[in-house]
Amino acid sequence: MFPKRRGSLLALGSLLTVTALGSWGCCSVNCCDKKPRNQLVVVETKPPNMDLVSNDEVVISKSKQNQIVWLLPPGSTIKHIDVNLRPNQPPSPGPTWPPFKVCGQDPNVCSIACEDSVCQSGPIDPTLEPAKKGTYYDYKFIRPGGAPSTDPGIRIDP
Repeated sequence: MFPKRRGSLLALGSLLTVTALGSWGCCSVNCCDKKPRNQLVVVETKPPNMDLVSNDEVVISKSKQNQIVWLLPPGSTIKHIDVNLRPNQPPSPGPTWPPFKVCGQDPNVCSIACEDSVCQSGPIDPTLEPAKKGTYYDYKFIRPGGAPSTDPGIRIDP
């Protein structure tokens, strides 16, 4: 068929062509798309005490379009999560409230409803302008008739 040398050159040429066209072809479709995707940050509660979470602080990014999902243990009585702007933090260049679209118009607290042992923050409010080092929020699990629990908090980065 082909001499050994010609076969090697043909294989090498084919490999280079596929590599070059393959990466171009990939970028012509969506695999090289640089747009951020909705990314979920999952927070799980620690089983013996449903008021404690596994994360020290939940960190999300506006530019990455992160959202938070709290996974509650079966039988949890948590009905909603209240989010408040943390006092005494460095100033932000722009609006720091509301942190999420689901917050509504209350200037003091953002209440995130929980259903079927899941609480979802939803998207970060598009008008929010977090500080360069992040804007901090505190949150509490709220049970019907029970005392709220304070958790580590949320930091929203630009």
